[in-house]
Amino acid sequence: MKSKISFLLIAAGIFAIPSAHACTINYTSANEGVTQVLKSNGGWNFSRYDEICQKLQKNSAALTITATNGVLKDKSFAAVSIGLKDFDTFSTSASFGATHFRLSDIANGAEAQKMLYLAINNAIENWQTVDEALQHLEISRRFDRGYYSSMGSTEVAPLKKPKSK
Repeated sequence: MKSKISFLLIAAGIFAIPSAHACTINYTSANEGVTQVLKSNGGWNFSRYDEICQKLQKNSAALTITATNGVLKDKSFAAVSIGLKDFDTFSTSASFGATHFRLSDIANGAEAQKMLYLAINNAIENWQTVDEALQHLEISRRFDRGYYSSMGSTEVAPLKKPKSK
């Protein structure tokens, strides 16, 4: 059963890096290098881990990580953008996300990987608008529920409108 669950999570594109923390941060990324660099460095490395993780779990959210890194002439670089997605649906929020850019004078692939790892963790560590991002994700969820409901889907029910006074 555990192998079926692991397969389903990988097929859905949601990853979790094992850690010593009681809480697990889940994420998605189209860049396989993100998973590789997190695994090879032992997972996440930022001081606000527990705070961010608890907020994500409480709101059924996962991180979306868009990243690029490489070597250009005499520099290694990494650029990262962090957003949110609903853990169970396609609802996403790129609003109020976090970004980070790293540059190094050491020009090689290993340094570019190091810059990627640091950029991912720095972006999350310095994310000052995580609460606003979670609020925006909820707005996206409500919109998506209404949209899919209007298309005749019975799988996602719209939120009830507040009663007017």
